[in-house]
Amino acid sequence: ASVNGNPSVTFFWNSFPTQPNQPYDFYRDELIKGGKRPDGKFVAGGPSEIYIWDSMPTSAGQNPVLRIRDGYYSNGDSPSALFAGGRLYASNYNGNNVCVYNTIPTVTDGKMYNGMPWSTQVPDFVLGSPAADINTLDALNILESPNVFTDGKRLYASGASRTLWIWNSFPQRSGQAPDVRIKFDFGIIGNAVFDGKLVSAEMNMVAVWNSIPLNGEAPSYVLQDRIGSFVLDRITPGQELTGIALDQKYFYLSRANGTIAIWQGIPQTGNEDPYIIIPPGLDARLIQLHSDGTYLCAVGAASQKVFIFRVADIEPGATIQPFKTLQNPDDPRRWFLIGPSKAITFNDSLAIANSGGSSVFLWEHLADAGDIDRAIVLGQPDLLSAQTKQTGAIGINHLFYPSYLAAYQNRLWVGEMKFSLRLLQFSFRDSRGDADGNGLTNMADAILVFQLLSGLTPAAGIYGNADVNGDGKIGIAEAIYILQKAAGIR
Repeated sequence: ASVNGNPSVTFFWNSFPTQPNQPYDFYRDELIKGGKRPDGKFVAGGPSEIYIWDSMPTSAGQNPVLRIRDGYYSNGDSPSALFAGGRLYASNYNGNNVCVYNTIPTVTDGKMYNGMPWSTQVPDFVLGSPAADINTLDALNILESPNVFTDGKRLYASGASRTLWIWNSFPQRSGQAPDVRIKFDFGIIGNAVFDGKLVSAEMNMVAVWNSIPLNGEAPSYVLQDRIGSFVLDRITPGQELTGIALDQKYFYLSRANGTIAIWQGIPQTGNEDPYIIIPPGLDARLIQLHSDGTYLCAVGAASQKVFIFRVADIEPGATIQPFKTLQNPDDPRRWFLIGPSKAITFNDSLAIANSGGSSVFLWEHLADAGDIDRAIVLGQPDLLSAQTKQTGAIGINHLFYPSYLAAYQNRLWVGEMKFSLRLLQFSFRDSRGDADGNGLTNMADAILVFQLLSGLTPAAGIYGNADVNGDGKIGIAEAIYILQKAAGIR
């Protein structure tokens, strides 16, 4: 079951149900699991924190009396905590171990969050690894749920274990170790990199690096709880951050309730109000943003839609609407979007990670996006296989919960969520310089580019593939590249 499009909720009945479909009394807007102590206190593990109530909660308004957030606990969606033998045991799913506290933590360090005490007390010991800060998967160069992204020079991926990996050049072999590993004391829901600046978001904060941390440097600064009038709130349902993007013009943040806040560049002090706000209404649960400087993509988890905006249309005072929305047709037999989680544009192409269908959809030309007959499908036999109950698999020609995407030139990277532990690279025909969109790069494309440089407007227009260096412009660099390609030099 889900509430407002969020499938990760915990339902409470104040008495044991006595009949089928008996309504629940209340719910908590995250997945938690735990049990009562002998003294009546209730302990539960959550996705990123451990909670303690003085008594069993009987309404949604009863908040924990203590939250434990120690920098090591990183559970995800399989939380569990219990009290036994005088100790607190918490399953640390994404940390690949079990955190053990000899007593119930009470240290708050004077810290409060949304009116609730916050403990940073670390576990006394862990089960399953040598120390609390060691994930045994790291030694195998395995990154769980790799949220992959790139700036065209390096490959980056953040993982569920609160880790950021950086390869200084694109990996050339399977299992290649990253050049840089950075460990955080916070979880990451999204990242973006542009012009030598890196940003990572958690549900209530944004970490900013003014230069790429090639030596594992800490963030240059952190924006937490609010940026100007825009509140970053991990407690109030719908107010938590779910996406982040960055391009040559704007910095973007999305909330779960469908709000997208936009600044002219990365905020520097935390006092800057958003330049533009796209108000709620797109979707009951908006996730994962991406911008290539020409298009901004957002995914609606509740409606199973993909929204694509033109960056050029995003201006103050304008009625900002997606110029293209992908959604399932009315006929359920033709449904193809099953749990989409990420959409990216690149070279005038579109890719969608269709997590629930264990597939990735690609359209070479954005104008064709949504056309079932023009889709390229990875991981499944065809676009409709997910709808016909085809399941994912871990294999050379199968995908298993693909959730994250990155692309550059003729490479596509796919990160799979949990379970498979894979970050995959696909290669495809390099269509850069194909100005007329006919699948070839030749003198005809060069002529179109020279016409444009001469101030003429080609009658048939020019496809985005003509932009060979991703700067959003058609210039001399494109003409030279196309001539070299036509001559066989490239």
